[in-house]
Amino acid sequence: MIFVFILVIILIIISLLTFILITYRNKVVKIKEEIENAKSKVRIIKAKYLQVLRKTTETQKISLKTQSEAYNGAVNNTHQGQMIGGAFGKINDNFDDSSSLVVNLAEEYSSAQVKLNALIKEYNVMITVFPKSIFARFLKYKKEEYVDSDNLEKSKTLQGFDDKDI
Repeated sequence: MIFVFILVIILIIISLLTFILITYRNKVVKIKEEIENAKSKVRIIKAKYLQVLRKTTETQKISLKTQSEAYNGAVNNTHQGQMIGGAFGKINDNFDDSSSLVVNLAEEYSSAQVKLNALIKEYNVMITVFPKSIFARFLKYKKEEYVDSDNLEKSKTLQGFDDKDI
């Protein structure tokens, strides 16, 4: 009778530990998936940001060359000079639009990094606090690295994008 009682208690404890372990594992899997989604968002925003920045720089070089050629032509012709004045307004508007896009993408990139780092912090705390750290060691979970200036080399790699896009 006592043997059956002890066996039932042991089975209840094992069942409870199994339930706790499965629940913990599911929470960790969920947050790891959120981290991967956040990393993906950071990569996409970074690629967009760098692509727009590169194209804006190329456009600015072309614009400066065109302006220089127009000035040289205007020296000999006053009508061409009047056309330059009208074109400058349009070029400046385009640069203003590009500049605001670059600033918005930079802010979006920064915001995505902050969100990613918050998820990484939550995950790292989840796997290091006692008694959850016991389960984490058993399941071989490892700490994630933050995306910041200290880990800049890792954040530079944008898998899935052409080098020309970055």
